[in-house]
Amino acid sequence: MHFQSSLTLALGALASLVRVAAVHNVTFTNNCETALVPTWSSGLDLRKGASLAPGATAKYVIPETYSMSNFYAQDGSCTEPGGQGCTSFHCTLPPVGPSNECHLKVSNGFNIPLKFQLTDGCDASRTCRDGDCSGSDLDRIVCRVHQFGIELTFCPA
Repeated sequence: MHFQSSLTLALGALASLVRVAAVHNVTFTNNCETALVPTWSSGLDLRKGASLAPGATAKYVIPETYSMSNFYAQDGSCTEPGGQGCTSFHCTLPPVGPSNECHLKVSNGFNIPLKFQLTDGCDASRTCRDGDCSGSDLDRIVCRVHQFGIELTFCPA
């Protein structure tokens, strides 16, 4: 019995040392009239999802350590890997803290309207419908929660 208790304590201590990586569930919805490719990057690490037909939705898991993340819809007009020329969503997603800052960005260009909604512990959203998007639509949102959800809607209603 003593051996079993010692083993249980040792396994519990080992489990507390193993850190499970936090993730963000990101949903891309295409409400535009043409197909788009959901794209995200962190530095030179560029990832693409499957092409989204009009009306389609796709979900992806992004690691919380994917800092300085940039999300956009590639329609053929975006320069890669950073998405210059496109409406984009930026989020810091630091691995410690958490102190995530998220915002829409049109300073590098505008290609399609974009809305983001933070969920699962952060309840905030912003929408940019045209290239003149400014003011509160571009304000940064600070989220102090690990593993919050992100919903990106291209061409929101």
